[in-house]
Amino acid sequence: SVISILILINTRAKSSWSSLRPYLFICALTPFIASLLLVNIVLKDHTGRPRPREITQFSGNWEYKPVLEAGIPGRGHSFPCGHCSIAFTLTSGIVFWQRSRKFALTSLALGMTYGLLMSYARIVQGGHFLSDAFWSLGVVWFTVISLYYFVFQPPRREYNPIANYTKRQKWKIVASTTIFLAVLSIFIWTRRPFYKDHIGSFEILTNVKQLNIHLPDKWKVETPIFEVRQNGIFLLEIRGFAPPHTTHYLSFSSKTNESTAKLLFKETVDGYQRGFRQILKLRLPERYKGHLNTIAE
Repeated sequence: SVISILILINTRAKSSWSSLRPYLFICALTPFIASLLLVNIVLKDHTGRPRPREITQFSGNWEYKPVLEAGIPGRGHSFPCGHCSIAFTLTSGIVFWQRSRKFALTSLALGMTYGLLMSYARIVQGGHFLSDAFWSLGVVWFTVISLYYFVFQPPRREYNPIANYTKRQKWKIVASTTIFLAVLSIFIWTRRPFYKDHIGSFEILTNVKQLNIHLPDKWKVETPIFEVRQNGIFLLEIRGFAPPHTTHYLSFSSKTNESTAKLLFKETVDGYQRGFRQILKLRLPERYKGHLNTIAE
C-alpha cells in the first residue's frame, strides 16, 4: 500500500507512468478497505465468534460458533482473520494482468504463499479457524474485484487526464477529507462493541439459611438456577460499547453472619464506556429456593 502511494505521487511528475494510476489506486486502497475497514472494524468486532482457544472444547469458557452464525458482538474476534487479510492483500497485484502477466502472477504467488503461511501460524496458535482464513481471502478478493470492475475500471480509464486543482481547491479537499476521517474514527472508536464476563464460585456454609445479594442498582439479575450442588457459581456479563483500552473490574466478597450469607458485588470501569449492560447469572443449591434476596445499592 505504501509503495503504491509513493508511485502514485511520482506519476504526477512523470506522465509516462500516468497509465498505472488506476491499478496503483486499487493496490493502495485494498489494505485499507479490505483489512482495516471490513475485516478488523466491521466483521471482527460485530460477528462475535470466539477463537479456538476460547471455546469449551479447548478449555475455554465460551461455546463454539459455526462460521456465519451471529454471536454476541465483542464476544470473540475470530472471524475473519486480520493477520491473514493483510498477507492476502499482496495478491492485489493480479490487477496488472493485462500490463504484465509476469508481475501479476508473481504478486498472486507471493500473496497466496504468505497468506497461507500466516493462516497456518494463526491456526496453530489457536487464534483462528481454517474458515476464518478462507473468508479473509474472500473479503480481499471481493474488494479487489469491486474496485477493478465498478470503481476504477482499468484499462478503460488508464489515460484519463489528471484534474488540475487550484491551491484553494486542494486545501478544501484535504480539510474536508481530514474532518470526515476524524469524525468517522471517533464514531467507530466510541461505538466499538465491548464484551467481558467474570466467572466465579463461592462457598456456602451448611448452617446458612438465607442468601442476601448486594449489587449495583443498574444490574439485571436473571432468574437463578437452583440445582443439586454444595456451593454457588456466578457469571457476570458486561455488554456495551467502549474503546479497546477500556477495562471492567469486578470486586466480589462474601460474609456469613450466623444463618445469613451476604454476597457483595462491586464494579469499577476504567475508561470511556457507552451503554454498558450488566447481566448477573447465578447457580445455587436448591435449598435456597425461596430464601434469596437481591438488594440494589
